[in-house]
Amino acid sequence: MSEIIKVTVPVETLLPSALEFLKEGMSVVLPVKGNSMLPYIRGGKDQVLVRKMPYVREGDVVLAHTTAGNYVIHRVIEVREDCLVLRGDGNLVGTEKCTLDGVVGTVVEIQKPSGHKLDPYSVKGWQKLPLFLRRILLALYKLFFRP
Repeated sequence: MSEIIKVTVPVETLLPSALEFLKEGMSVVLPVKGNSMLPYIRGGKDQVLVRKMPYVREGDVVLAHTTAGNYVIHRVIEVREDCLVLRGDGNLVGTEKCTLDGVVGTVVEIQKPSGHKLDPYSVKGWQKLPLFLRRILLALYKLFFRP
């Protein structure tokens, strides 16, 4: 049985440390910073459990180093021969791209402050909603829940 070790590190060292742990086959829990994954992942409130997986498929939520040079936690919306196309669930337009090697890990669990845990695959139907409906639902969510 593996032991769970909790480590608190400064923000500026968190990501490089997490990347090293993932390379070594460990899982990491990361706080989420932005709101591009609304309504299911809220920046500054939720955390995600990330694990290195042997493959990546459409619908996965990944921690990836994009071709633009930044790290994002976004959903894979398309798998191409030469890259993956990513988009945040709360982003109505715009995508990012990364290579397969740019995927650092896969989000396997969304952890809410209440202790409730969500499976990132159980919410992927959001992307299938028509754009106008997602726009309305996001506006209502932001109005009533103020992320």
